[in-house]
Amino acid sequence: MNLTPEVLLSAARYTLQNPRAGARVILSLGLSTGQALLALVLIAVISTLLTAASFLIAPLPPEAEVQMLFANPLELALMQTVVLAFGAGLVHLVGGKFGGRGTLAGAVSLIAWIEFILSLMQVVQIAALLIFPPFAEVIGIMGLAVFLWLLTQFVTELHGFSSVWKVFGGILATVFTVSFGVAVLLVSL
Repeated sequence: MNLTPEVLLSAARYTLQNPRAGARVILSLGLSTGQALLALVLIAVISTLLTAASFLIAPLPPEAEVQMLFANPLELALMQTVVLAFGAGLVHLVGGKFGGRGTLAGAVSLIAWIEFILSLMQVVQIAALLIFPPFAEVIGIMGLAVFLWLLTQFVTELHGFSSVWKVFGGILATVFTVSFGVAVLLVSL
């Protein structure tokens, strides 16, 4: 596959129009787990660079607690990579527990593809910060909706599930369970 910017933008547009077919295209690339992880790291670095650019345009207030999180781009890229890889692992493991047939390589590939599409939205958001800042917040909210929609469709396709709504419920239940577990762990430290 020729991965020119035009091909990638066309594939992203196709994915947004028909997420499950877009997922099939990504899965048909047959990336190994190592190749998919490399793509995941690359897109995490790109996303970190875009985040840094957005903070140059609209810096966080110095007293913002989030400021510390974004102070070191290398740490942010590493953290983002770990979170994305953990998410892909959950997609693979939880889906498999419910009878899904997806592979870890497929899960990592699809999570990397979602992050690529969200990075494109981040570029639009940066442009909005320059042109009409209030619209940038709307794009951020749209990004969350697109993430949940694509994740649900991709997990359904990856694992061969029949009900998008059950998958969405499973995603919400998994997010709640993991969040609760992390909160308990943090409180106990």
